[in-house]
Amino acid sequence: MHRMLCGSTWVATLVLASGCGGERTTSGGAWSTKSTGASARAVEGGSNLGVIAVSGQNLEDAAIGLLERAAESDSPLLRANAIEGLHPMPQLAESYARAGLVNDNRGVRFVAAMTIGRLQLRDSARLVEPLLHDPSDSVRAAAIYALRRCGQRVDLNPLAGFLASRDPEVRANAALVLGELGEPSAAPMLEQSLGRGSEMLSPAQVRVVELQIAEALLKLGRTEPIHAVRAALFYPPEFSESTALACLVLGRVNDRGSVASLQRLIEADGAERRPAEVRLAAAMALASMGQLVPDSVVTPYISHGIGAIRSQAAHVLGAIRTEGALASLQRLMNDADPMVQVSAAASVIRMTRGG
Repeated sequence: MHRMLCGSTWVATLVLASGCGGERTTSGGAWSTKSTGASARAVEGGSNLGVIAVSGQNLEDAAIGLLERAAESDSPLLRANAIEGLHPMPQLAESYARAGLVNDNRGVRFVAAMTIGRLQLRDSARLVEPLLHDPSDSVRAAAIYALRRCGQRVDLNPLAGFLASRDPEVRANAALVLGELGEPSAAPMLEQSLGRGSEMLSPAQVRVVELQIAEALLKLGRTEPIHAVRAALFYPPEFSESTALACLVLGRVNDRGSVASLQRLIEADGAERRPAEVRLAAAMALASMGQLVPDSVVTPYISHGIGAIRSQAAHVLGAIRTEGALASLQRLMNDADPMVQVSAAASVIRMTRGG
C-alpha cells in the first residue's frame, strides 16, 4: 500500500510511503504532509473521498477554490493537507486552522496548531491554549510550538517526556517540534534519545524516528548527524521508505554534500533502479536546494497508476517551478483522486504566491 511521502511538511512525512520495497511503517514518523511527518491513521477517516469540483477564472483562483473546498471536507486527510497548502495565504490559512483546532481528528488538530505557529498567527494563539491539555501528546507538542512561536510563555518540559515516549509517532513529533523551535539547548536531550526504546520498535520505525531526530539536531546546529542521514541513501531496497525520508531531510537542511548521491538515485537504472517514491524524493531534495531538475524526471509519474505517486509528483513539480511544471499541475488538478488534486493545487499556490 503506497502512502504519500513528499506531501506537506507535517502530514505526509509521516503518512510515509509504506509500500516502498516491502517496508511498512503504519505507526511512526512525524506528522507532516510535506511533511512529513503522523501515521496515516492519524489523518485518514471520514466518508469516501470524492473528486473536488474545479472552478475559477484562472489557474490560481481555481487552486484556491479547490483548497478551500478540501479544507471544508469531512475527510481529515484532505483537511490537513489543504490547511497546509494555504500557508502562502496566511489570512485564509488562519480561518481554516482555527476551525481545525477543534476538529475531532488529532491529525487535523496537529496541523492546525503547527500552522498557527509556523505563520506566527498571534491573534489565534489564545485558541491554541486548550490543546495544551489535549488527549494526544502529539497535539500537545504542536500547541507548545504554536504558543512559543507566537511569543507566549509556555513550559517546554513536557517535550522531554514526549521524546522518551514508547510511541514512535509521539517521539518523532516531539523531535520535529524541537527542531522547528530552534532551541540549541534541546540538542543534548535529542542526542540522549537516540537509540532509547528501540527494542519496542520495528527496524523500520527505528530508522524513521532516528532520521527525524537527526534532522532536528541538524536544524539546531549539530553537524555529526549528517553522516547518518547520508548513509541512509544507501540502505538496501527493503528500506526504501527510510531512503526516501533521508532524501527529504537532506533537502530540507540544504546539504550540498549529498547532491551527487541524490542525482545518482534518480539516474540509476537496470538492477540499481530505485522505486518511484525514492526517485521523486531525491528530485524534491535537489529542487529544494535550487538544483536543476528537468521536468522529464517527474512527468512520467503524473499518469502513474497509483494516486500517492501522482500526488508526490505534484509536490515535486511545485518545487521545480517551470512553465512545463505548471502545465502538468493544471492537469493534475483535474485528477480522479482528490488527494492528487489537493497536492497539485497546493503546488500551484506555492508557485504563484511563493512559499
